[in-house]
Amino acid sequence: MVSGAATDRQDTRRLDDQSEPAPPVLRQYDPSGDLRHRGRAGHRAGTGRRRGTVHRQHPSQGQRQQASPRATRSRNEHARLLGSAGCGGRGGSRSAGKKALTPRAKAPATTEKKISLTDPDSGYMVRDGKPTGFFYLDHRTVDGKCAIITDTHVTPASVHDSVPYLARLDHQCQRFGLNPIGVGLDAGYFTAAICHGLEARSLYGVIGYRRPSKLKGYLPKRLFTYETQSNTYQCPEGHSLTYATTDRNGYRHYRSDPIICRDCPRLASCTRNAKQIKTVTRHVWQDDKDRVDARRLTEPGKKLYKRRKETVERSFADAKQLHGHRYARMRGLKRVREQCLLAAACQNLKKIALARWRRLFSAILSYLKAYQSPQGVFSRLTSQQRVMPIAWRRCG
Repeated sequence: MVSGAATDRQDTRRLDDQSEPAPPVLRQYDPSGDLRHRGRAGHRAGTGRRRGTVHRQHPSQGQRQQASPRATRSRNEHARLLGSAGCGGRGGSRSAGKKALTPRAKAPATTEKKISLTDPDSGYMVRDGKPTGFFYLDHRTVDGKCAIITDTHVTPASVHDSVPYLARLDHQCQRFGLNPIGVGLDAGYFTAAICHGLEARSLYGVIGYRRPSKLKGYLPKRLFTYETQSNTYQCPEGHSLTYATTDRNGYRHYRSDPIICRDCPRLASCTRNAKQIKTVTRHVWQDDKDRVDARRLTEPGKKLYKRRKETVERSFADAKQLHGHRYARMRGLKRVREQCLLAAACQNLKKIALARWRRLFSAILSYLKAYQSPQGVFSRLTSQQRVMPIAWRRCG
């Protein structure tokens, strides 16, 4: 079985709601609740009061000292996964003779997050090429053979596409007893955690390509070659960038020698560091990302990704055009989840009916081929358009 996944947004504005939103409210937000959402909590507001803006509010002394159990569990889980992947193993801090990472003693600083007073469960989305506002995201998985929707999961728009994917994939396999052999994903799912999870599950993953962003006038990262044997990077001038440390997010830092970089002719287009030190980062799961990215250029990978566009994108198009998937009909995460489940059920009913009709038509066609008339009428009817009327007359 081949499955594909993608994410689509839903506007939180109701069709019958034409009134202006309520003024903003102050609410404190702690980003340590889930490490996967860090850095994508929302859009930082300016100095003025705008609709839907939550301004900075500093925590009290007791709030600084008290950490939530959920945040502690999330940090421990994140550290355990990175430790098993190599932060404390080969090429990590321990193998390089460095001390292991110690827990942070200082509480994380509070950040600003926009919250809708009309629908607090929704998330504020700011993405390139997408409308800005409060939305929900429908994370949908579609079967690659019959385009049956096997899962639909709703989250606020502030949650990244790749966060719930692996958990929902395991949920489908356990709930329905599925045994997928490959998955085709959008470019938004191309993260180290997703690639590592696909490789750990022995799935043939193909993920779309998105051109990486870089500073204008500076050397791109692809010009720095990684040497596996020596665990170093080679710059375009042939000098080595040696391993320095591994941060808490699982990225290894490789730094150059400032003595050599001072006299480099490409220094102005290489780094803006005041100490003339070039730093290149590499995730501990970068090998898994390279293997997944290489499949995109193979023939099976091209066919799989093409099939993803024919199933997942078509599924979202039908939901928007025929089942009112452009807007959230009701407020609240639970009610929006009901809307998405009902739309997926309606689409699956049509897909199942079409699949049964194709099976019935194949059976009728096989019957006609087996019992041909003596005049050889059926032997000359090869197209579906010619066989259909005769099939109905024979069956009627």
